Amino acid sequence: SNGTTVSLMVLDMIAGAGVNLTDRLSLGASLSLGTGFLDGPWVGATGNASAFGLRGRLGADYDLTDCTSLGLYYQTEQHFTFDDNIRFPIPGPAGDFYLDTNLELPQNLGIGIANRRLLDGRLLLAVDVLYKQWSDADLFRALYDDQWVVQLGSQYTAGRVRLRLGYAWAENPLLARAGESGGGISPPGGRPVLE
Repeated sequence: SNGTTVSLMVLDMIAGAGVNLTDRLSLGASLSLGTGFLDGPWVGATGNASAFGLRGRLGADYDLTDCTSLGLYYQTEQHFTFDDNIRFPIPGPAGDFYLDTNLELPQNLGIGIANRRLLDGRLLLAVDVLYKQWSDADLFRALYDDQWVVQLGSQYTAGRVRLRLGYAWAENPLLARAGESGGGISPPGGRPVLE
């Protein structure tokens, strides 16, 4: 790994609410408080740090027919500042100095359609298309480009049992050439270090 290793874990606590505006239109919103843990990315120069970040979601669902529904949603970015995550050694009496790492999970836009007409309503088929805005996300914008994701899902209901099968396809978001800095850090060595 050329002296690098990284681990990012985010645990969210979510509160949400929804309302039926009409027989066919529903709106919902949620707010989550995330606890993030970042370890890395440079071996020997970074330690595990924690931070908190808020994230909001808005969504709408519209029943096109009795069996077909269309959904839209927007998810805000989730910003974390990992205090004193990176240590740069300075020779001499001044000693080491520490830098914070800024990291954001991206904004997401999604649209989906679902149908439950087949097999007397026991088979649900759904398709979602997501757009992930990595180019606006701290740290990741140095490494990733915006990304399209397509998710296919099915659910068959037999009494109290539900069988699910799905498939997800995602574009490779990695940039051909990384940036010079990421998350507020310009590492010694610049682009090769980030790559």
